[in-house]
Amino acid sequence: MVHPVEEALERADALYENGQSSRAIQNLEMVLFRFPDDPRLVVRLAELYVLSGNEKGAASYYLQALRLDPADPDLQVRMSAILEAIKSEVEKLAEGSVSLPALRRRKQPGVPVIDLDDVDVPEDVLERVPLDLVERFRVVPVAVEGQTLLLATAQPENRRALEEIGFVTGLSVNCAIATDREISSALKRFYGLGAKAKKKR
Repeated sequence: MVHPVEEALERADALYENGQSSRAIQNLEMVLFRFPDDPRLVVRLAELYVLSGNEKGAASYYLQALRLDPADPDLQVRMSAILEAIKSEVEKLAEGSVSLPALRRRKQPGVPVIDLDDVDVPEDVLERVPLDLVERFRVVPVAVEGQTLLLATAQPENRRALEEIGFVTGLSVNCAIATDREISSALKRFYGLGAKAKKKR
């Protein structure tokens, strides 16, 4: 039997992918009333608030997740990406609090961190992953070495994305962590997503 939290997270992801981010947030917040100490809910809510542009709400949930201090490395790396995206808002909200551990950027063991703002990706690498998958999973192909594709992502724990992209491209997929802000910027820079597409030179 599926745990109610896991079921709620799957439903929220489906709503978000269908453009219903407000409903995804509302549903998770209702479940959080029943499971207030489950860090999976808190971290996902912080991510959804970041994605919807509500930095204050995201910072509030980030600090709640920080108090819960989850041991799960997947959650730790996602908290790292959230902090990178809204650090000033988090610091503002946390100012004067003595009950919080020090703000920190945590890494998932074995997964490299990439500074996506400093990466220039060749056109042939960008074309290896279909645009609909890039947009749906919010990933950026960075390099192809032999039969291995390196993807930049803010959610390296999303195995579904890695498996589907590997299946479609026929390549073995590795990933590197970028912040959600860097992903958004790269999607705009390389694909024109989130803005009018620019003609390639």
